[in-house]
Amino acid sequence: MKTQIPTDATSHKTGWQALQEMKTIGELLDALPAAWLVHAGTILLLYWTLTPVFILVRGALLTSSDEQLVRLILSSTWYVALQQTGLLGWILAGLAFLKRRRLRQADLSWPDRAIPLLLGLLLAWSALSWLMSDNRPLAWWGDAYRRDGLMSYLLYGGIFAVAWQLRGRLQVRRVLVTLTAVSAGLAALAVLDLEAMNRTLHLTQVTSVFYNANHYGYFLALTAPGALFLLAEHSMKLSWKLSVLAAFGLITASLNLNQSLGPFLGVVVALMFVLAVTCWLRQPVGPVLLVIGLFAAVSVLVNLIQPRLLADLLRLSRDTQLIVDGAPEAMTAGSSRWILWVNGMQMALERPLLGFGPDNLGAVYLARGITIDRPHNELIQLAASLGFPSVIFYLLALLAVAVDFIRNRARMGASETALLTMVAAYFVSSLVGNSMFYTTPFYFCVLGLAAGRIRAAARERTGSG
Repeated sequence: MKTQIPTDATSHKTGWQALQEMKTIGELLDALPAAWLVHAGTILLLYWTLTPVFILVRGALLTSSDEQLVRLILSSTWYVALQQTGLLGWILAGLAFLKRRRLRQADLSWPDRAIPLLLGLLLAWSALSWLMSDNRPLAWWGDAYRRDGLMSYLLYGGIFAVAWQLRGRLQVRRVLVTLTAVSAGLAALAVLDLEAMNRTLHLTQVTSVFYNANHYGYFLALTAPGALFLLAEHSMKLSWKLSVLAAFGLITASLNLNQSLGPFLGVVVALMFVLAVTCWLRQPVGPVLLVIGLFAAVSVLVNLIQPRLLADLLRLSRDTQLIVDGAPEAMTAGSSRWILWVNGMQMALERPLLGFGPDNLGAVYLARGITIDRPHNELIQLAASLGFPSVIFYLLALLAVAVDFIRNRARMGASETALLTMVAAYFVSSLVGNSMFYTTPFYFCVLGLAAGRIRAAARERTGSG
């Protein structure tokens, strides 16, 4: 007797009758249309990408003049949205995986397993670090300001998991269009910088809806290269092209006004990266040159009005020279980042295997006479918080994405290159930045979309999936 492979349709009975007759979870999975899971995953990621808009609306409804109370309320709103997205992400990703297994469509190749396996090891190692930390409650919930403990790591994982499995071009496009539109909207508010509006929405030009200029900078660095994706994925109608370029121009202007050098340099490096890759793969170079030209023009214009970038670059050059020379003043280099990096590496070497635990560096820094609780370098942060194995897992996961792209480079389009550029921009920015519970999820969303889309493009163009 032949084994029947389940299909999406159980019978021609009404949905309610079929549901009443189901006796196993497998039968329920058979009846659950795969398209529903795709739509649900898309809606969930759209919900997260729209969170800054919800924060704007929530802020406008607050009448309190107590900024601490306002921040507490908005912080709670951010975190509730993260909890909802992360937990539902795990559920949807789990259902999708089980359904593919039941239909014998689960990905079995090493490229399909490497990235989730390595990030899964990172998450497991984080749990082990939490278990062995000196302050488990803090390591679980995170600092009251950053909320970046193990609980948040698990939620980031849920967002990555659902994004990783959302591989259709249409679904990825919808998420990226929304993310870019939200970023451009926030940038427009920053460029306008109207006092009455800022007061009503609880904004500033350099922070937007975030707590800190650096945090807003991380978001801008991640979303700026999204313009390249939109130019690659949509028709080349003049009206659409002008809309995308206008959005990119606003984001670039806000990035310059933001006054955070790290995110700005992250975008510069990413644009050089995409130009090199585009030429190497002989993809259309016109859109890339157009975006680079616009970035340069807007940056020059903004700095003619509010000169700051040149002073920042000169200070960076001076600080670098102080570090190379080993001068005593080097400890204040990079807005005092150098002293944070040196002490962060010393902490990592003290506990090289498991670190001090998620978000547990504040007390260790304070014992060294430093009131800042993070090293402002996410790799050093991982090493000191979770141990050197966590850095290895993380970097290997990113390397796996890059290797998958390179191995299948003949099948990669400009849209896949643009997604990889968004990841590169955030990664470079993170070398002088911190993870935060309301910025890091955007990164893992884009990382999941990029890794999944690269995998899908490799399979689609070989007819293997």
